[in-house]
Amino acid sequence: MEKRLLKKGLLLAFEGIDGAGKTTQAERLHRLLAEDGWDVIRSKEPTDGQWGLKLRESATAGRLSPQEELDLFIRDRKEHVDTLLDPALRRGQIVIVDRYYFSTAAYQGARGFDPEKILQMNEEFAPPPDLLVFLRCGA
Repeated sequence: MEKRLLKKGLLLAFEGIDGAGKTTQAERLHRLLAEDGWDVIRSKEPTDGQWGLKLRESATAGRLSPQEELDLFIRDRKEHVDTLLDPALRRGQIVIVDRYYFSTAAYQGARGFDPEKILQMNEEFAPPPDLLVFLRCGA
C-alpha cells in the first residue's frame, strides 16, 4: 500500500505531566494513522541525541543548574527541529511529538525562568504544532 502524504506536513504535540498518558496516546495515534496508510513518524523530547542524553544523565547523576538545563533543552530541540521535524514536515509527513517546547516553558518556568521568554526563544526556530493535545490527570 502506498503511503498517504499531505501537501504540507502536520505537527501534533502531546503535553502533560508525567503519567498523564502522553506516550500511550502518541503511540495509539501513530499506530492508527499508520494502519490507515498515512506516512507518520513519532518522536519525543528530550531526544536520544547528544543533548537529550546529557539531560537524561543529569536526572540520575545530579541536577544541572537551571541555566545549564535550559541551554541543553534548547540545543536538543534545535537539533531535533533541524534533523527530524523540519525535514519530515517538508516531506509532507505527519509528526507526533511526545513533549515539546511547552514542557520546557513549564518546567524551566518553575525553576525561575520567565515561561513567556522560553516560548519566544523556542518559537524563533521551532515550528508551532498544528495541534496541541494537553492531557490532564483527574484527582
